[in-house]
This record gives sequence, C-alpha cells and structure tokens, in this order.
Amino acid sequence: MAIALFLAMAVTYSPTGFPVDQGRDSSLTWNLWKLDRLDVEALREGGDGRVAWLVGASILREAVDEEVASAALEIGVAKFGFNRGASGLSAGFLDRVPLQEGDVVVHNVAANNFRHDWISFVDIPHWWLTTLFAPKDFWSFSELSVQERLEGSMNYAPRRFWTNHDDTQDGWFAATTPWLKHRSSKNEHTRHSGRETSPGFRKWALSDRSADVRRLDLERWDSSPEQFNAWGLERLAETCRAKGVTLILVEVPPTHQMEERLMTPPVLELWDAERKARGIQRLTKVPDDDYADFMHPNPRGREVLTQDVIELLSAL
Repeated sequence: MAIALFLAMAVTYSPTGFPVDQGRDSSLTWNLWKLDRLDVEALREGGDGRVAWLVGASILREAVDEEVASAALEIGVAKFGFNRGASGLSAGFLDRVPLQEGDVVVHNVAANNFRHDWISFVDIPHWWLTTLFAPKDFWSFSELSVQERLEGSMNYAPRRFWTNHDDTQDGWFAATTPWLKHRSSKNEHTRHSGRETSPGFRKWALSDRSADVRRLDLERWDSSPEQFNAWGLERLAETCRAKGVTLILVEVPPTHQMEERLMTPPVLELWDAERKARGIQRLTKVPDDDYADFMHPNPRGREVLTQDVIELLSAL
C-alpha cells in the first residue's frame, strides 16, 4: 500500500506543471526547462541545418550572448550554462541534447575544475547527479563513497520523482506563502546576468583564511582520468565522436586577481600543459574591470568574448 501510494504521488511530480513551475529555482532545472521547450526544428531551419550547442558552466553562460551569436552566424546557436556545470555535469546534460551529425558542441574548461574533491568542494546537490546520470554512472565517480554510489543507484527510480522533488517541495511552499520572494528570474539562468558586478563582490574582501580554503595548489590538483571533471571531458568526447559532432573546448580566462591569489604558480604551469594537451583554446583575457567577480564576465567582457566564439564558429 505504501509503495503504491508513493508511486501514485510520484506521477504528480511533472517537470512542466504545478507546483514545479512555482518552485523551479536551480540553474540546472531552469536549463532543463529551456532545453525541453527548445524548438530544435526551427533552430535548424533558421541556419544551415547545423546547431552549435554551447554547454557548460555559468562562466560560459555569462561569456556568450546567445542572441548576438545567432544573428551573426549561419549555424543555429543554443546555449545552456548552469552553475557548477563543469565537464562532469555537462557530460550528463549533453546526453539529453538532440545532437545530429555535423553539429558543434562548445564547452568551457577551467583550471579549478581539476580539484581532487570537486564534487564536495562545490557542494553538488545529490539530486543533480541522479537527475543527469544513470545508476551505472555512479560507479565511475571515484570521489563518492560506496554508500553514496549505492544511494545514487537506488534514488534513480522513479526518475521523475527524484528529478523534481526539490522544486515540487519549493513550489508547495511558494503556493502557501505567496508574499515571500521564492525564486530568481529564469533569465538569470537561461540567458545571462546584466549586472556590472556580482552581488556584494566588491564589498567582500577575500580574507587570507578564505583564500587558503579556495586556493588551488599542488596538493589539491587532480587531472587523473578518475577525477570527476576529467572523466566528464572524456565522456563528452565519446558522445561527440559517436554522434559525428565536433567538440570545441575553450577557456574563459579568469581575472588576474584569481590567478594571483587563488592559484599557485606550479598549478598554473600544470594547467598550461593540460590546456595544450587537451587542445583547449584560450579566449581573450579581458581587463579585470570587465568581470563581475573573479571568473564571470560582465556585459563588457561578454561583448568581447561573444565575438571570440563567433569567430571560432565562423571558421568551421
């Protein structure tokens, strides 16, 4: 009886209906919402039949103006950039993208993706993993404990329940407390921010203690095949090869402040070698004033970096 009741309740957890629409607030679910509503046929008909899929982290989201790139190119452009969307999570997201032979995937990679404890360091919600990956994938995630891998496998079915659980709960809360602000604008997650600086960034002085926690040094660096984002890069490459799709890896360079305070010189050398080995193309390093924080470009930076991406895609 309890199982039947649970399954009956799970059916109501729809990604397109109430209360999920009232509670959707994470950058991942907003981008899944955008992908679900994308008119792929119109996107292909509007260009030469190919699509450039920009899939990656929030840095890519803030670095490229999708509308400007679409207007400048013969190829269709669709951008999906979500918080913490480094290679590991993007590999799972790309599995949902309707790729066709001849398409292009542009993905951003950063040095700080290669921390040995990346999943825990950036605090990935467990349900993001169950949303994007099949149970068998959890056994590839060396950072997770055996217990976490078992939970990931067990919390998979029914998938719609686990994918929409948090948004459903938030939606019911929003429905019962309408006087409170519950979620951010979808444009913040599906398009880009228009802010000059991230909230509180210039007011916040990076303390030595905070810098020590965030700093990427040799002890924390890990680019081995088992590291989550290194694994994700190979998974992205495998997916693109299987579909006959071109994969372009880019770096949106961080600010001088970040490289000086949050990355040690030996790590910068390792990253330079890693970038060359993986064929990662470094985009224009804009002035620090053209960033909203340590890593995310603001509108001025986005204008420059969008042109970089347009040039890359125009050359194909």
